[in-house]
Amino acid sequence: EVPGAMRKLALAGPHRGPALQTLLELRLVPASETLLGSMGNSPAEVIALRTALNDPNDAVSLAAARTLAEQGETDAAIVARLGHALTTVPDRLAMLIGDVGLGQAPNGWVALSSDNPAEGLLRAKAFPPKAVVVLRDGVSGVTLDAMVFGLKNDPRTADVPLIVVTDDVDGVEALYSDELALITDGTDWTNVLDVADSPSDVHMAAMAQVLAAARSMSHLPAGAIQAASAEISQALASAADDEVKAAVLDLAAKGEITSAVGAVEDALVADGSRDLQLAALRAAARLWAANGGASDPSDELVGALQDALESDDEEIAMAAAQAIGQIQHAIGQPC
Repeated sequence: EVPGAMRKLALAGPHRGPALQTLLELRLVPASETLLGSMGNSPAEVIALRTALNDPNDAVSLAAARTLAEQGETDAAIVARLGHALTTVPDRLAMLIGDVGLGQAPNGWVALSSDNPAEGLLRAKAFPPKAVVVLRDGVSGVTLDAMVFGLKNDPRTADVPLIVVTDDVDGVEALYSDELALITDGTDWTNVLDVADSPSDVHMAAMAQVLAAARSMSHLPAGAIQAASAEISQALASAADDEVKAAVLDLAAKGEITSAVGAVEDALVADGSRDLQLAALRAAARLWAANGGASDPSDELVGALQDALESDDEEIAMAAAQAIGQIQHAIGQPC
């Protein structure tokens, strides 16, 4: 009762610093997190925030780093804590059983593979959960019926989308069309991403943490953001959603993180949301200016820019014009 009463008092009055110190000492983490969101910048509060920044609990230390950053503090410990938070989105997993013909996994994905059907089934069902399973029909030593039954009648994989690669598309469709996400005679990672299961709760929580860290880091000056360039580039290569990547792209632009140019160009040609497209265009203009042009002015990239320039969305078109201007400046001729 005492810590709860102290927290209520602290939220409304001048005793936040001592209250936070007490909550930390008592290891009352949820109460500490609540209080951290309301801290001011008085000397006692800043001391308490610094204590929380070094707390062994990740949620507490991140909340302290966010509050300090939003108050204008820019030292290395704060940037390091926020930067680390940007890298916490776990890779998504695809289980491949048999020779399914997929190449290298895209950024943010890991392909687990097995040519042994029994091993493949076990790995598909093992923790952590898989976002999709891709199965080759005709794997030696097991029927397709046994594989589909084994995956779809186990609660660990019953809801995981299943792609079957087969030479007999019509025959497999006749038997399993209601149970399979995709039946095809050849697949690629675009198919995998299209049918993949929704991100897990763990994945969603990690993305929320990255988004919060990115928004807090945006309060920092460009020089401080540059200290987290490696983490920003890593976050752009993760399996985060468009909202998170747009926020990280804004950081890359503000900090002029030229090592992220390739990731920015990938975002420009991706089929993403409007907010992601706008953030990528703005980042491209800023980073191409710092980098001396695009890293790879491919036809695909130029085509994406031209489409954006001709968009009915005036904000998109203006951002595209600014980005194209940087390519023109770098190569001395129109796109």
